[in-house]
Amino acid sequence: MAGIAIIAAGALLLVRSGNDSEVSPSPFELGFRHLLTATLSVRPRFKEFLIGFPAMMVLPALLPPHRRAVGWLLALCIGVGIGDVIDTFSHLHTPIEISVLRILNGLVAGAIVGSALIWIYRRVVYGRSLS
Repeated sequence: MAGIAIIAAGALLLVRSGNDSEVSPSPFELGFRHLLTATLSVRPRFKEFLIGFPAMMVLPALLPPHRRAVGWLLALCIGVGIGDVIDTFSHLHTPIEISVLRILNGLVAGAIVGSALIWIYRRVVYGRSLS
């Protein structure tokens, strides 16, 4: 079942990629995009700050048995995020300063998400508060 879910998520990522996608964003996603744009002026890409950058932080924070179990999946997530960083710079109509700001915003937002995920992971694994 997990394999089917991963394949379905990958298919959704592919279908949603590009400027002219067949699958439109949900109202929640559109609202969240608007909030990010209003707050940051240049919104980061979702695949960077919700998938790629957090996975880069979580992977080395895992205990070795957990890293062996899900490390391959996190490596795929990192690849998706890095691919999106590269895609950001492929838009020739976008000034380079805007692309750099987009990446920096994604890095900061991704670090916040990654830190939260590491905190949750440690709470679950160790079963107590780590201050």
